Amino acid sequence: VCLVMEYAEGGSLYNVLHGAEPLPYYTASHAMSWCYQCSQGVAYLHGMKPKALIHRDLKPPNLLLVAGGTVLKICDFGTACDIQTHMTNNKGSN
Repeated sequence: VCLVMEYAEGGSLYNVLHGAEPLPYYTASHAMSWCYQCSQGVAYLHGMKPKALIHRDLKPPNLLLVAGGTVLKICDFGTACDIQTHMTNNKGSN
């Protein structure tokens, strides 16, 4: 068995926002694009057929940047569940 995954050369959004090295080339325009892309990804997950998914742990460390920081991808679906599952407690991490 072999698991092949895409390499996100831009790292996580958390590292961009809180890394040791300031990254001045990211602008408010980038931030707006990342928000839009994240919302599009969540809308896609919530609209999946036959069972929609809820991520339940969206945060900057679980948002990866590729293509020079222009494309945002959602990762870490470890706490995801289908939308029809009844939540009995909160999930997520710190």
